[in-house]
Amino acid sequence: MRAYTSRTPESNPDAAPAVPAYRWSYQQRAACFGEKNPEFTTGRGRQRRWRRELSTRAGLQAVRAIMAGERGLTDSVRLTHSTRELLYAPLDGRGAPVVFARARVKTLLDAVAAHGPASGWGIAQPVRSERSAAKWTPYLVPKAAEKCWRWWRSRVRALLALLRHLDALWRKPVPPHRHASSTTPGVETGVVLDPRAPAIRTRYRDRFGDAWEAVARRVALHVAGSDPAAPETAR
Repeated sequence: MRAYTSRTPESNPDAAPAVPAYRWSYQQRAACFGEKNPEFTTGRGRQRRWRRELSTRAGLQAVRAIMAGERGLTDSVRLTHSTRELLYAPLDGRGAPVVFARARVKTLLDAVAAHGPASGWGIAQPVRSERSAAKWTPYLVPKAAEKCWRWWRSRVRALLALLRHLDALWRKPVPPHRHASSTTPGVETGVVLDPRAPAIRTRYRDRFGDAWEAVARRVALHVAGSDPAAPETAR
């Protein structure tokens, strides 16, 4: 009998990539890159590495704002309701889209928190002085960790987009599918008509009353003519 492997396939998008094993320490990397090497001014992949570090810093700030229950997650993402309300408020009267969006947000938040740069693919950098705090990034992201970084960044973006969607759904609650809307007990629901509807209905009935009577007479004559006992003039 063929034995199948039980490990998670690499094509599974929900499975986090394996964390690479680094050979160089931070001190060795700092001796080749950055301010500790005066001769290093430009290099291949330097700008890409810098963008990875800035993106990681922005993602960590967004995740920190979500866990703190804030409304302003990033410069371009600001929610109407706090994340604490969106994730933990009761769901009484909410529809299935809200329930599904909340469950997906919690799943993404757990994945982002568990597989962030602190899981091993990011190299922590020491805190700089206040003069260079604006350019300081908490983690160094080597080229070997690009796959892990891309997976984590896509989850952060999906998390922010889904939070905006959940915030929009929270303002417009959707009733359950195929359920009547809530009404006063003992009162039957009906169609709300225009106050002029009875008068319009009576007016059309009076206007076309003679025509309907003529049709009724012709039908009666036709039925009577089919009867053998009916006179010839009735046809």
